[in-house]
Amino acid sequence: DLQQLMAEYAEATDQSGVAAATEGTVTQGLYNWIHTTGNADLSFPFYRDIFGFELENSTFATAGANTPPPTIRSRDAAGSDPLVWQLTDTEGSRFRTVFMGSPGIGFGLELSEFLDIPRDERHGNAWDPGNSILVLQVKDFGEVLRRLEAANTPVVTAGGQAIRLGTGDAIVVRDPDGYLVMVRGSAEAPADTDTAMVTDIDIGLSVASTADSLAFYRDLLQFESGTTSAMPDLDDLLLRTHAAGFDFLSVDAEPIQRPFGRFVFAKDPDGVLVEYVEP
Repeated sequence: DLQQLMAEYAEATDQSGVAAATEGTVTQGLYNWIHTTGNADLSFPFYRDIFGFELENSTFATAGANTPPPTIRSRDAAGSDPLVWQLTDTEGSRFRTVFMGSPGIGFGLELSEFLDIPRDERHGNAWDPGNSILVLQVKDFGEVLRRLEAANTPVVTAGGQAIRLGTGDAIVVRDPDGYLVMVRGSAEAPADTDTAMVTDIDIGLSVASTADSLAFYRDLLQFESGTTSAMPDLDDLLLRTHAAGFDFLSVDAEPIQRPFGRFVFAKDPDGVLVEYVEP
């Protein structure tokens, strides 16, 4: 019983709100970044044709010798699963998911399209709390810029032109769903054998309060630059999240169980969804 576990947990911790992890750091690694898309048939070609992203198999399922190559299922073939309804609080919906990535990066993007459920389409600004920006470092900034222009990609950067940022050029654009994407030129020329256009990926979040966000990412999830370690079990993390006063998206904050792991969605202080995954 969650309430009983929370009561027992409170007795074993101080009143600071965020208790220490049982062992090492909480976060072991990052799987991917999820974009909710209005139409995967439009969004994926944007990332493929401009940045060279390729379809990949699910981040979580183990691919075998007989695993078919990844494809984008049609809207008519979109799935419907009560476990996903619970995970994302989307009862009655259908959905399709596209996993994609850049060769050699080891970090992917996931496009999730929900159907048969009311949707609110809106374009966030860089200064809006809870807004995200995908930062892609590319090896040939000029070529990417030409591709963006040819695709009539909306430009956010003032004046519609790239600017010098640090040691390289940069520009902010919107993808077909209105998400902000910053494109940055590589500071160093890649090796001749490196054929991938995207050489690195970062994520930026705009927040209402740096202190509140640090309480979630640094104090609760224990994000630190360049450190990964053993991860406490998911149940412990759920209790710590409740004790710290953060909310969940998943119904009743209950993880769903798959053959390859357990999953639950929490919310950061600005409403950004963060999926806890226990392999």
